[in-house]
Amino acid sequence: MKRFAAILFFCAFLLSGIKDLYSNEDSHFFNSARIAADTSLFLPDNNKYSGSLTNFIEINLYKRNFFSLLFSMNEKTIYGGKGIPKNKPYTIQYQPIDFIHAHFDTGAGYLAFIIDHECFNYPGKLVLAEDRYRWYGTALKWTSYGMNVSEGKYPDSNSISFNPKLHYSLYAGRRLATIEYPYKFIFKTDVRLEIANIYGFFPYVRAFGYFTIDDSLRISRIFETGFIHPSGNIYLMPYVRYSHSEDTDYYKCPPAKYFSAGLNVETLFSLNGTNESGNKITSHNNKSILFPAMHFSVGYGREFRSSHYGNTAEGNIAIDIFSISNFTAYCENNLIHRSPVQITMMYPWRLEYSVRGGLFTGGASSSAVLSAEYAFTQNLYGNDDKTIPEKYHSVFISAGSPGMYPRTEYDYYAYSEKDDDYPMNFLWKLEAAKYFKREHFAYDYLARASLEVDFHNSEKSTIYILPSFGIAGKTNRKISYSAEFGLKYISGILCNPYIKFADDVQSFEGNAEKEKFIFAGFHILR
Repeated sequence: MKRFAAILFFCAFLLSGIKDLYSNEDSHFFNSARIAADTSLFLPDNNKYSGSLTNFIEINLYKRNFFSLLFSMNEKTIYGGKGIPKNKPYTIQYQPIDFIHAHFDTGAGYLAFIIDHECFNYPGKLVLAEDRYRWYGTALKWTSYGMNVSEGKYPDSNSISFNPKLHYSLYAGRRLATIEYPYKFIFKTDVRLEIANIYGFFPYVRAFGYFTIDDSLRISRIFETGFIHPSGNIYLMPYVRYSHSEDTDYYKCPPAKYFSAGLNVETLFSLNGTNESGNKITSHNNKSILFPAMHFSVGYGREFRSSHYGNTAEGNIAIDIFSISNFTAYCENNLIHRSPVQITMMYPWRLEYSVRGGLFTGGASSSAVLSAEYAFTQNLYGNDDKTIPEKYHSVFISAGSPGMYPRTEYDYYAYSEKDDDYPMNFLWKLEAAKYFKREHFAYDYLARASLEVDFHNSEKSTIYILPSFGIAGKTNRKISYSAEFGLKYISGILCNPYIKFADDVQSFEGNAEKEKFIFAGFHILR
């Protein structure tokens, strides 16, 4: 009981602090996020890789007048490889993660001071510490208005007009520390020329250069052509691309050269429905049928008293493929990094990849929503060749209150009416999963019930308690319990710090396990 009281006191203290800071109308926390997903297939003349999947998430942590403090992550997974299955990750690259991105709107463009990190990781492949690429650097970056597609102006049109627009960015970075790839400097340039407006389609050509300098100069480059097409609140960019990439496998390896065809999608969420340049952002509740919306969720935290895991980082990007009334078909990809318990910082030791697709009906104003989903999941070890990876398929069904689902949670809390006379609110969720085609996975079904109790509602925040009860089974049933306490703060996006007490079921290297642990972390989503 004392622990419970301490948690509530902490949440109330955090809430009051945020409200005081937010009382300044020129200051905003978590007011916007920009996300993008890129999937590409490498053409058959390439005999090394099969394709790639890239996720980009940029979060505006704090904004005051012309200054913003951003955090961003660009994660690229390359699939296939010589002698390995085409659907198995070959390498996962972070190019880059911006830990600190101080961003200034100069009136002519954006100037940024950055401290960033780049790294390569190899799932299911033993890579010694001295052979892993790690870059920590500091940089200056200039970005012209409109370089970020979701911040540009793309008007509807029933005609053809030629109005070429040039957008570009320049990056100059110097190392703070490196491992194995001893670059002293990294320079990047990205140039995109939009040629015309053809009935709402905007063809473009693009050139990207990545220059690394140590004892020599090497240049990776991309040449690309495609078109931009607004749809709902997202921007579709199908393209064909030629890539010449240096140092993809290891330092000073032969370059990888390949053609690819792909699709990039991007969207921007904002507090007031406009971007930094004042351009109107398409409404989240638009009525477009094809590709109407995107969603994202990121999280980070630490497990305490765990026998296996230390820090955990996760990211999810979902794309609505079509939406008719309240019926939506979607696809999404999810990646979870877990570090070993002995390491107190993030290290990609155990990687969980999941690709999902499903149907969803309901919305923020619904009394209940329904979801059915199919997923393929594989667990691999980063930079290690352990031969006990987990792999399984699953079918998942659930029903519950809209505020229990990431894709509707922001809308539910942002737009639902709060009753000051009766401040408590109750949300529920029932879910069940069936696992099949399992390899080294311990369970064949899962059932779970959750009940969330919200209280201390205010205009922008809610404190909640979330107990859950679950059953997982195979030859023997195992029962799990958890209780989560946290705060949901709503701005342009939803920020959710929380602490979770769990006696949970796990599948670790094919073994069914129960483990008691405490998890402290946060989610950010929209």
